[in-house]
Formats: sequence, structure tokens, C-alpha cells
Amino acid sequence: MSKAKENSLEDVMVAMDVVDTLRHRQGLVEHELDADQRRDRLIKKLRDIYEAQGIEVTEAILNEGVMALEEERFSYKPTESSFSSFLAKIYVSRSRWFKPLLIGFAILFGLAFTNYYLNTYPKLQEREALPVQISKTLTRIKKIAKDNQVVEQAENWANRAEAALAADDVKQAQLLYKDLQEVQSVLDLSYSIRIVSRSGELSGVWRIPEANPSSRNYYLIVEAVDRKGKVINVPIISEENNSSDQVKKWGVRVSHSIFQQVSADKSDDGIIQNNKVGSKVAGELQAKYLIKISGAAITQW
Repeated sequence: MSKAKENSLEDVMVAMDVVDTLRHRQGLVEHELDADQRRDRLIKKLRDIYEAQGIEVTEAILNEGVMALEEERFSYKPTESSFSSFLAKIYVSRSRWFKPLLIGFAILFGLAFTNYYLNTYPKLQEREALPVQISKTLTRIKKIAKDNQVVEQAENWANRAEAALAADDVKQAQLLYKDLQEVQSVLDLSYSIRIVSRSGELSGVWRIPEANPSSRNYYLIVEAVDRKGKVINVPIISEENNSSDQVKKWGVRVSHSIFQQVSADKSDDGIIQNNKVGSKVAGELQAKYLIKISGAAITQW
């Protein structure tokens, strides 16, 4: 490095020191800058300060230092706020926020994926499968139903379900499909109806209706048995709460005389000889009884 450059650098450093001296003696600056001939007096005082320290500072350097202070050179000015400075600050501080942000995104993605896999995706699959399921169920009903009215009702439900899907009303389509399924399941059933005649189990009960406390309603407790001799669940509507339940035993309401006949049949040897009271064949919705019944039933007693 040349001597000229060295002197230039030294001059700059001295000028910076002059400015620093002025900043740390702010009272001196304010006093002298308010007085007449403030620059000359300020320079003289600065010279005295440096001479007291044994430092020789040229007149040019002192003038340069005073001018630098007035022009605010060698002082730091924060960058004005702007969008670019905001982005720069975010980038510089990325080591603090990037990892937590990445973890947060990973958690949100995991929750979204889980919700899609457990809720949204199954519903989409169910929605796509509905048209085929409705068509298959209707075809099965048409094949086994012995009553044209049942077929017509099933076709009506199927058409309404397809219209609901076209209108994107999946919930309504599912309800109509459920009705079709229930009809098909009942049509598929084939069983005999017999009076329960096992030791320790009731074969009949009676109730006092709330509407007429002076009378009694009589019920035979019956069950459905398939061709293999297995007791199966069948849908029964209770007259007491008008709800349909899948049950293995239910009470079918009969007259007092029939109730007495069955009671007498069981009383002699504990066995009901004529325990078969009806049957249901595949393709029909209703069972047919060999005894006279009212059509009402109960599912609890």
C-alpha cells in the first residue's frame, strides 16, 4: 500500500475520532454551535483537547471532523422500513422460525390427511357406489317379490334415489337406499312361526291397556325359525311405542279364547302340541298365521 493511501486512511481514522470526541462531548458541540464564530472556537477547543493528550491533529482534519459531524457522516442510520427490508429481516431470522413453521405445517398436513382418509374418502367411495348398489337391490326385489305393488314401490324409491343423487342430495339417496335394503331383507326371509314352549320361558302374557283399565290384551310369545331350525331375528313393530326392532321373540296379540286354548294345551304336560301358528315365505313381506290375530304385537314384556 502506498504512503498516500496510508496517510489518507489515517486521516479518515482521525476524522472519525474527532467526530467521536464531539459526540461524547455533546454539551461542547451544542454550546459552540450556538455561538458566533462557532466553528473557529469549536476547532480551537478540539485542538486543545488533542494537544492535552499529546496528539497532533492538523487543521484540515479538525475541519473535516466538524463538517462530518454536521453532515452526519460516520454515523449509522437505520434503513427505512419497507416491504423489501421486511422480507430481508424474515430471511435473516429464518433459523428461529423455519423449523417450528415446518413442524406446524407437518402437523396440519397430518390432520388433514387423517380427516380425508377417515371421513372424506369413505364418503366419496360410498357416494360412487350408491348407483350400483341401488340398481342391484332393485333387481333383486324384482326377482323375488310376489306382489307387483311391492315392485312398484321399490321402483319409485329407486327413481327418487337416482334423482337425489343427480341433485347431489346424497343423504336423501342413502335413506331411500336403506328402505330398499330393508324391503329386500324381509323378502329374502323364509321362516316358520311357533309359540315358545321351553321350560322356564313364557308362552304368553297379558297386559292392561292404559286407555281401558277394565280390559286385558292377550299375547302369545312366538319366535321365527328358519329351515335349519335356527331361531332368527325378524323386524317387528311394537304397538306400544310404534318402533320397529329386530327381535327373536315377540308377542302376537290374540283373543282371550285362543289364549286360553294355548294355556290349556301347555298345562297338561308342559308342552304345546300345536305350537306352529304361522309362516312366511320368501318373496312376501307379511307372514301368514294359522290362527286369528289382531295384527298388533309387542317386543317387550
